[in-house]
Amino acid sequence: QPQSCWFILHPQGDVRLSWDISGLFMLGYDCVMTPLQLIMEKEPLGVFVCGWIVNCFWTLDIGASLITGFYRETHLEMRWRNIIQFYMTRWFFFDVLVVLPDWITLFFQYDENLEDGLSTLRVLKVIRFLRLMRLVKLKRLIGDVLEGMNSDFSRAQRALASVRLSALMIMIF
Repeated sequence: QPQSCWFILHPQGDVRLSWDISGLFMLGYDCVMTPLQLIMEKEPLGVFVCGWIVNCFWTLDIGASLITGFYRETHLEMRWRNIIQFYMTRWFFFDVLVVLPDWITLFFQYDENLEDGLSTLRVLKVIRFLRLMRLVKLKRLIGDVLEGMNSDFSRAQRALASVRLSALMIMIF
C-alpha cells in the first residue's frame, strides 16, 4: 500500500479537531452577523476585519479539506490523490459556491463606483446572505468534532448531540 504524504492530516487528529472547532465558531459568527449585516448601512471596522478573517478561514478550509484523510467505510484513506478525488466529488464545488460570493462582496463593496448605486449595495448584501448555506456543513462539522474527541459516547449519543446542536442553530433563526 502506498505511503501517504507527510502533510496529510488525520481526520481525527488534534490539528483537524482544532480546525473543525474553529469552523464551528466561524459558522456561529456567520449565523449571527449575516442577518445583522443586511440591515447595517455601513459596517464598523471591527465587523469588516472579522469578515476578512472569516472569509480567509473558509477559503483556507478548502485547502485543509484537500489535505485531510477520510474513512471509506472502515478503511482510513490517507493518499493525497484519493483525498483530492473524494473532496472534488463531494464538497469542493459547494465550498467554492459559498466562498466566492463573500469575496465578490468584500472586493466590490468598497469600490467607490459601485457603492454609489444603492441597488448594487443591496444586491451585494443579499449575495452575502448566501454564506448561510454553510449551515449545510453543520452536521458534518459537528460529526467530525465529536469523532475527533474520541469520547466514550456511543454513536447514538453523538447523533443525539448533533441533532440537538443543529436544532439549536436553526432555532436561532
